[in-house]
Amino acid sequence: MRSTPAPPVTTEAASGAGGVFAQGTAGSQRWQLAVRDIAGPGYQCVPGVTLNGADATPVTQAAIGRPAFIEVGQAAGFGFVQLAADADLVWVDPADGVRISTTPVTVTTCGQRFRLAGFAYPLTATLRLHVGYSDHPAATLSTPLAVTDPRPTLAEPEVAGLWQVSGGQAPTMATAVLTTGLAVGEPWSIRVMFGPAGDCFALITGYIDDSVNARPDSDLTCAPVSTPGGPDQIVALPLAATAEDGPGTGYAFSLGPGTSRLIGRLSGGHTVTARPVVVDGREYAAFFVPATSQLTRLTFVTTHGTRSTTGLPEYGYVQFRA
Repeated sequence: MRSTPAPPVTTEAASGAGGVFAQGTAGSQRWQLAVRDIAGPGYQCVPGVTLNGADATPVTQAAIGRPAFIEVGQAAGFGFVQLAADADLVWVDPADGVRISTTPVTVTTCGQRFRLAGFAYPLTATLRLHVGYSDHPAATLSTPLAVTDPRPTLAEPEVAGLWQVSGGQAPTMATAVLTTGLAVGEPWSIRVMFGPAGDCFALITGYIDDSVNARPDSDLTCAPVSTPGGPDQIVALPLAATAEDGPGTGYAFSLGPGTSRLIGRLSGGHTVTARPVVVDGREYAAFFVPATSQLTRLTFVTTHGTRSTTGLPEYGYVQFRA
């Protein structure tokens, strides 16, 4: 059976205007990578790399030489790397394709200067990323298959829209407790960790003690970082394989500007309410649903009225837009 050829993928450096540093085509679609302010209006500026204005990852001037990759569909993957001032060329060698070359572009966002090179690549490729310098030999940056070709697992059911950062675990930029309470007599809390890996949430409780096997990130569920005006995120954090097997499920949300309250309607007619908490210029909320109930509808109360959804995940995340 003849395989379907991969759609054409092109890459070109941009001018840096509006923060755009790379652009091109993937199949019949245009794409662009840009550095934008991803904090809410009125809060301290937070620079982040965005793909087509959404699916962001925060960047700092210190994160030089750490490639990052993202997959959002079937057509292509996208990547970028932040470079020192003396780097003047980047090329990517796919194991089964044509070399991709681009030049770094300097952009200024939030009063900070970033020198970045971005590119698109076919999803079938295993990549080797090289950086050329004007006054010393080229360097090769590690891009293992696990990073450039992510696949969902039961522990991480979603990968689309999540940036995978090479070169070790990316540092968390901000963390905060969103809400706390009691379930089956045990205290619990829902915490957000905002950083290059996404908006990551943890439901922490004494009900399950797996301290022997736990890793620092083993209980995190991450969602793509949205931008002001982008979709809201709904993340489900079950304490067991199903809600019936444990004390319940936590729900965490990253919200766009203007949301004043969330109202969750439960089976049996009860409701739970959450209000936004500001973390590093971004708004989040969370609440807990005990196993004796199910979340059936979620209503966003905003400055423009109310909007509701019943498309609620059992685990992992979904994006919601009015």
